[in-house]
Amino acid sequence: MSNPPFRRLLVVGADSPLGHRVTELLLRIGDVSVTAGSPNPDQLADLVARGAQICRVDVDDPDSLQTAFGGVQRLLLVADDGAGTAGLRRRQCETVAEAAVGARLEHVVWVSEASSELGSPLTEDAQEVNPAIEASGIPCTFLRLNRYAESLFARLSLALRSGWWLSSAGEARVAYVARDDAARAGAAALCARTAVGQRVDITGPAALTSAEVVALTNSIFGSRIELVPMDDGTFSEALAAAGMMQSEAERMLAVERGARAGLEGRVSGAVEYLTGRAPRGLAGVLLEHRMEILLASRSGGRFVSPGLRR
Repeated sequence: MSNPPFRRLLVVGADSPLGHRVTELLLRIGDVSVTAGSPNPDQLADLVARGAQICRVDVDDPDSLQTAFGGVQRLLLVADDGAGTAGLRRRQCETVAEAAVGARLEHVVWVSEASSELGSPLTEDAQEVNPAIEASGIPCTFLRLNRYAESLFARLSLALRSGWWLSSAGEARVAYVARDDAARAGAAALCARTAVGQRVDITGPAALTSAEVVALTNSIFGSRIELVPMDDGTFSEALAAAGMMQSEAERMLAVERGARAGLEGRVSGAVEYLTGRAPRGLAGVLLEHRMEILLASRSGGRFVSPGLRR
């Protein structure tokens, strides 16, 4: 991009996988000051080496927001990147919004999950904070991320070990998106004129059922995984029996519930519209990471679901 109509960009949440990648992509623009914000900026040394400035941004500290936002024209804030980190709570979102208004930012890109668990504080935040930001008059783009294709890796490793793909999602569909595609869309939205004022669903190119994910996995890995439908309670018990961490198990259960609610089944053309390049399908992501998934599947013990026998 040559001669961009802005000179100072800030990414808040640059310590998250998505925020980090967005920052890397923005640094390629040239002739633009890119600042990476985090509660622990010392963790961003690799971005400094690539030309980024860093600053402390603590959503619980309004003074840090005022300092970080000073002189910034455009802000991308990762409220929740879908990578297992806790999303911003309501009051934190309000604090960020107030600071953005005070700094008279030209454009805010607000990134969150499309399917935070129903009734969660994050869902309530989006419902209450988005209108407040829009009412401030600051041009905004709200990016709603579908589930990452990479979020399936732990589950794939477990399935390759056990031979079972456990699911309570039924026939629900999810349009998994590659994290790098989500990052490219975020960087493009921050630099775009056309996406201002929109709520944009960031999805992969196809919505798949659990059965289709299993069939694709078997094709790529040469496995013979079987789909085992079950209810939420049995699914939760099975994950616990597999030795999965409670936080990861709860997140996986939230994925199933979100899928059944239809929150991630829609396929949009937003990634290609914003970036000029079509998003990768799940098959491409799995092929790229095939070896590491296989190695991970061989590092753990064999898992047998309660009540199931081969």
